[in-house]
Amino acid sequence: MTILSFNFKKISAERGAAPKGKISINNNISIKSVKGIDLNFGKTKNRGLRFNFSFETKFNPEFGKIVLEGELVYMTAPEDISKIEADWKKNKKLPKAVAQKIMAHIIDKANIEAIILSRTVSLPSPVPLPKIKAK
Repeated sequence: MTILSFNFKKISAERGAAPKGKISINNNISIKSVKGIDLNFGKTKNRGLRFNFSFETKFNPEFGKIVLEGELVYMTAPEDISKIEADWKKNKKLPKAVAQKIMAHIIDKANIEAIILSRTVSLPSPVPLPKIKAK
């Protein structure tokens, strides 16, 4: 099980007027599609899977929004690829081990990008950052 590539295809950040009161931050990640693809490594031909995803951070009440969309290419055993693709087409679910690896990788990359974008448009960090307390 190997992640071969990761790319953002859409990056969007917007900020509205500053709200009064407490701000809540909600992050949501979703897999939009899973498709089998042919991978060529020189003379070797393999199969892989392309996962299209969306990562969204909403700052409520209606304060701001960050949207990241992209794709991840994943390679594993050919028999697993067929099964994963068939299961996705049938019920939009992934095996736990695959989902965990894919989601963790997307979250790692998307959280870093979301933190940078939030700073750029003056939104609070979408991920709680450590705080230091003097003693």
